[in-house]
Amino acid sequence: MTQKHLDASIEIETDTTGPIRTIQPEEVRRRSAAMERVRHVYAKTRRDKLLRDAFDELLEDLAERRNGGMNHGPSNRGEGNQLVVLGESGAGKTTAIRRLLDNHALANGYPRNAPGCKIVTVTAPSPCNLAELGRETSHSLGYTIVRNRIDGPEVWRIVRERVRALEILVIHFDEMQHVVQTVNEIEMQKIRNVLKGLLVDERYPIGLIISGTPLTVRLVHPDRQVARRGRWIELPPLSIGADSKMVGSFITQLAKEAELEFDESEQHQVVPRLLHAGTYQLGVVAEEIHNAIRVALRSSAAGLTLKHFGDAFANRTGNLAPWNPYFASNWVDLDATRVLVTSETAYCSDANTSSLNGTRGKSGGKK
Repeated sequence: MTQKHLDASIEIETDTTGPIRTIQPEEVRRRSAAMERVRHVYAKTRRDKLLRDAFDELLEDLAERRNGGMNHGPSNRGEGNQLVVLGESGAGKTTAIRRLLDNHALANGYPRNAPGCKIVTVTAPSPCNLAELGRETSHSLGYTIVRNRIDGPEVWRIVRERVRALEILVIHFDEMQHVVQTVNEIEMQKIRNVLKGLLVDERYPIGLIISGTPLTVRLVHPDRQVARRGRWIELPPLSIGADSKMVGSFITQLAKEAELEFDESEQHQVVPRLLHAGTYQLGVVAEEIHNAIRVALRSSAAGLTLKHFGDAFANRTGNLAPWNPYFASNWVDLDATRVLVTSETAYCSDANTSSLNGTRGKSGGKK
């Protein structure tokens, strides 16, 4: 048996949470089934079309021949392009991209990397250097490297072999801010070179999707050859003026899945406070709605109310009512990222510390 075979591992997925469901009463199982329906609903917005159009353009470029007089083939296609998707934590980048890929004709079996699937997603580990990113990529391609003493270049040689063997066309690298957060400039340049190498590989160029927080710009932008390839999309924060109607409809839809009423009078009270509590990021807003629905279901309520949102926020953060955006009269002035605030002294102390560290939460997005 070769070392290559020794390094490969076969993962068998088992239902490790089965024992939890076995001991749950019927009421809890019914509630969980409702929450699964709720989480399955996706808030479609204008950014979904932007992503789809940019991805279609990436594929068009990849499918075009470098030399129109020769047959189609990996060595006769143009250099790959990239789609860079940036957004703050909780903006919903990963969900939007994975939904795009999950519904794509080239991604049959995504994200399970089933035979014939041409697209794979890799979540950058943390900490993340050249070798660790390569190991994670290899694992996502169905090949786990178990050798400890193997350097970055060798790991990426294995990755390129797997890409060609599986005929992968696009790799999505997610959470790429982890690279910027954990390595020095020399190591970052090595990763830039690897990414560029995947795009311009003479034998088998592919396309890339790179997503992460705005910090990811430091990885991709300094290399002009990489920066000029493809499209850049930033997912902006939500706003009360432009997105209240969409968010209100989203709450109503999710409540319906849970068989809960959501009155229009509640909508006018909830939506602005929900946007603020969710830091104006779609992913966080969705989580806030999920949490409120669970609270309503646990209390056997007939409808979803502002109180359910406030109670869910209190459960999550530990904040008392004066520092809860759903209960406080001055909600627009509160920093919704604070946790465990039980007194004015604690709030001011926490805010001052965060301000010094440059991490004070934003209250923007109200226009």
